[in-house]
Amino acid sequence: MWVVTILHDLTEAHEKARLYEQLKEGSAELERKVQEATTELADQNELLRRQHIALEQASALKSQFLANMSHEFRTPLNAILGYTHMLLNNVTGQVTDPQRKSLSRIDSNARHLLALINDILDITRIEAGRMPLNATTFGVGELFDEVQSELEPIIKRSNLTVATKVRGVVPSVRSDRQKVKQIVLNLLSNALKFTPAGSVTMTASYDARPRQVAIAVKDTGVGIPEEDQVKVFEDFRQLDSSPARGYGGTGLGLSICRRLAQILGGTIELESTPGAGSTFTLRLPAKARRR
Repeated sequence: MWVVTILHDLTEAHEKARLYEQLKEGSAELERKVQEATTELADQNELLRRQHIALEQASALKSQFLANMSHEFRTPLNAILGYTHMLLNNVTGQVTDPQRKSLSRIDSNARHLLALINDILDITRIEAGRMPLNATTFGVGELFDEVQSELEPIIKRSNLTVATKVRGVVPSVRSDRQKVKQIVLNLLSNALKFTPAGSVTMTASYDARPRQVAIAVKDTGVGIPEEDQVKVFEDFRQLDSSPARGYGGTGLGLSICRRLAQILGGTIELESTPGAGSTFTLRLPAKARRR
């Protein structure tokens, strides 16, 4: 008789089985976590969707409120301006010099408030996509003369040298004249406001390759730090927002200018050095795009 003994080493098989079970458990745990993450992501997406809808509704309500209130404010303001104009023109009788001085201050401040309200109205119209365009053909030189004429009292008070230059041949522009004028008025007004001494120069030039007209307003004023040059185009943005800041305004002017330039198919660029002045350049197509 023979006795045959066969020994099998099952260590490796048991180890593989154990590793397989661990792998199955890890896979199940990973699948569970993936499902949890997917569910959480879906919940977050739904929450974000609802928040987005709520923000859109809030923005629409804000724009509607601002538009309604702005119109409500304009009604009594126009009455104040109308009666002040009548008094200044002696419609109801002769006024004394001290009275005329006080009435002139009322008229000036009422017009300033009306300009601020108009800025808010412009923002609400632009946000709502209701800003109409009326394209006409006009010369940049004539526009410069008109802008200077409107700001003549401010220019005289500033004691600054204001000059205009037309480099080369600049063709007539076909665009919304009133909105281009609004942009240039705002840029020149800002230049006068932020330039304590020196000069302001408005320059027009033409680039034939992109068929663009460039209108630059350069000043020798306080300048803007590089890190703040993007911020000045934001809504309601003033670089110094403290109550003691020396310059007035809502902080909407440059934001409106940028948006109007985009509506007209153009851009506004800024180059500035603190203490050495700023140059704002409006670039517009010589012929307005069709909307």
